[in-house]
Amino acid sequence: MPYQMKDGRWRAHRMISGKRRTKVFGTKAEAKKWEVEQNEESWETQEAQIHTACLHDIATLYLDYSKSRHNKKTFDAKKLALKRLFLVSQAMCGPEALTMKTALTALSKTAKNVSNAAANKDRKHLSAYWEFGKKYHGFPLLNPFQQIERFPEKSENHYVPPIEDFWKVYGKADREDRAMLLALLHTAGRRSEVLHLKWEDVDFGQKKIRLSTCKTRDGSRKRVWLSMTRALHDALAEHRIRGGSRSEYVFTSKTTGEPYVDRKHFVERLCARAKVKKFGYHGIRGLSATLLAQELPVQEIQGILRHANLTTTARYVRSLGVTTDRLSETFDRFEEKATAPKVVAFRAVK
Repeated sequence: MPYQMKDGRWRAHRMISGKRRTKVFGTKAEAKKWEVEQNEESWETQEAQIHTACLHDIATLYLDYSKSRHNKKTFDAKKLALKRLFLVSQAMCGPEALTMKTALTALSKTAKNVSNAAANKDRKHLSAYWEFGKKYHGFPLLNPFQQIERFPEKSENHYVPPIEDFWKVYGKADREDRAMLLALLHTAGRRSEVLHLKWEDVDFGQKKIRLSTCKTRDGSRKRVWLSMTRALHDALAEHRIRGGSRSEYVFTSKTTGEPYVDRKHFVERLCARAKVKKFGYHGIRGLSATLLAQELPVQEIQGILRHANLTTTARYVRSLGVTTDRLSETFDRFEEKATAPKVVAFRAVK
């Protein structure tokens, strides 16, 4: 009989002649129907079809699967990993023909021509491709890419600037960019989360701000409301009054009026003007985590940073533990300690 999983879907399963198969469905009725339809003859037919399917065919299906679930950056990385694989492997052969030796050859070539880090990324994406093949297309159970050890990488920590350097950079920015810098610092926001912020995500009355990201396991969009600090509230209110309401997006290009796509070197250019050591968006996010870690425990910092896994948060901070309601209190206190440039308070926007 099918059973319901934690995500609400139903898993069907059948055992025939010592072989077990399972499949996930959206409803219990679909799962029961699948179980009833399974028989030894249909399995033999499916296995015959599987052996005629080539690696390239399954790769095409996998990329279709990825395109509907992952962001473009992840999709492109998977596509490149498969392209590199097929430079050393026969794309039209069956999965049983791809050996660990072939997998190692492909990854080693990437390590030599690009970098060990690139080879490790390919290894991750190709392992996922193989798992997809196992689950849906009868690939051999032994995943050749998982059997290969990761290539050694040099550990490079992201540079986190001191709070004083952040305020020096802030001092070189214009009014609108200062609002963006505060949004990055006071929300610990990722670049994409802040650049794609819309006015509907800013609740001046409740003093809350909503960030959304696709950095989830299934690529779905996740939205989280955070408390908005007093300084950020006032900066965004001023920005909106002085022209920020010209678009549904909070931050837009000064030349085109369109929302930013990536704005890659915005922070680095300000660093050069402020004559401080270069840092970027991720450095500001790390700074936010560092400040929070001095006041709050990490389980609650995890909520503020919007990490799915606590161990990810632990890479930013070294202690455990507090509530997002204390976000404003914490940043306001650090603003006073750092003698930040005064942000002029404007009336709240209704």
